Amino acid sequence: MTYATDEEKQEAHRLSAKKSYLKNRKKYIKYAKKYAEEHKEDRKKYYENNKQKLKDNSNKRYTCECGSEGRMGDSTRHKRSKKHKIFEAHKLIYSI
Repeated sequence: MTYATDEEKQEAHRLSAKKSYLKNRKKYIKYAKKYAEEHKEDRKKYYENNKQKLKDNSNKRYTCECGSEGRMGDSTRHKRSKKHKIFEAHKLIYSI
């Protein structure tokens, strides 16, 4: 099949992948649960061995591109904040 643009090709691939996922969804979920159960001890062991490093990284301070300062552990929450979303909207408008 030929595509006029790369966007059409990407959209066709996305739809194909989505169709495949929906067809095999139960298998994927079953595998994910099995994997999580098998590696539960490994995750605990890793956390215990690296607890201080993980906490230190979470408490590191950073400055976002929108000008806000915060902790790394709160960065995802900040990205959903009104202040950051307004910044992102302005960045899109003025980058054109």
